[in-house]
Amino acid sequence: MKHRMTVLWICGLPYEVQREALGGTDHGAQHECPWILGLLPPPSNIELHIACLWPNGKSRKDFEYKGAFFHLLPCPGKGRATTFFFFDHLFYRRLFREIRPEVVHGWGTEDSNALVAEHLMPSAIVSVQGVISEICRFSPKSGRMKRLAFLERRAFKRAACLISESAYSASLVKKYIGKKEVQIIDQPLRRQVLESSPCGEQEKKAVYVGSLRKAKGYEDALYAFAKAASRGWCMEVIGDGTERDEKTFLNLVGRLGLKGRVIWRHRLPVKQVIESIKSASIFLLPTYVDSGPTALKEALSLGVWPVCYDNSGPGEYIRRFKFGSLAETGNKGELARVLRHAIQKKVYAAERKNVMDRIRSELAAAAIWPQLINQYINSLKISSY
Repeated sequence: MKHRMTVLWICGLPYEVQREALGGTDHGAQHECPWILGLLPPPSNIELHIACLWPNGKSRKDFEYKGAFFHLLPCPGKGRATTFFFFDHLFYRRLFREIRPEVVHGWGTEDSNALVAEHLMPSAIVSVQGVISEICRFSPKSGRMKRLAFLERRAFKRAACLISESAYSASLVKKYIGKKEVQIIDQPLRRQVLESSPCGEQEKKAVYVGSLRKAKGYEDALYAFAKAASRGWCMEVIGDGTERDEKTFLNLVGRLGLKGRVIWRHRLPVKQVIESIKSASIFLLPTYVDSGPTALKEALSLGVWPVCYDNSGPGEYIRRFKFGSLAETGNKGELARVLRHAIQKKVYAAERKNVMDRIRSELAAAAIWPQLINQYINSLKISSY
């Protein structure tokens, strides 16, 4: 690519950007968005603009952060979902006319990002973060989830180019798009992980990182730990949930006799999450459906042995990197047996170094950007027809 390409990303505002560039004041951040941060700064041949909606914002804010131009666009704080996000593209129109991007890339189908990208540019690229229609199988079917699943299917059908981070996720998307292809491109590790060295001496600790909801398998994780781990072991749980899920979690800790052995951290800054993972001997995440859990990839990159259910993204990543243990999905007894074996297993330093070197190479921004740029060039070809 000889010229500098102007690219517009449609996504949510990452917490890190809100903390570091906006003084921590609320500008609508709801997620860490490691898939965004891991790709910053962009390569020199990309002029990257990142547009994020700012609920209840007074006026637009523009600033530069790690080589990208961020644009916070005011929008109403409530009511958008009831109109199926139909008017969301209007909040981006002025910016779109100003920067005149050659490529528009919408990140995720769980909000209006994909639909906005497709409204702005018919040849837009859509990245699939997680398939809501599948997540609904393991979550309460609220009106909001049903609306999002409907919008997701519409976004799939309209997208000129779809990108997924795993073969499993791509297979789910194909249910809804007929013969259209899905490109598989890894999502990157965040720089804090790449800059972190592994812990020399791992503790007798299992760590769970994920929201407290049934689909993530936190109840199964507690059950397996109670059955498999001796008194000298503790379990660190990093994540929060609804009031109901948090109450269920605390009741289960008491019922399984794990008080004093389970440490609940709620939400932690990224650096502390990384420190917690790398000091553990076991990463325990028996999720029921997940295209590519960020924390699992980070555990692999830190040489921490994962124990997961054999499904979706976790099964794919553990087989790909040949590091970790798998149990039959939903079989808590087998999960406990697999965890007990993992606790007793000796993981050699050379084995840890091999998986760390490989995943840090394959999931680095330097390996992922060329693949994205190829998709952007293909997008230009589509838009020229």
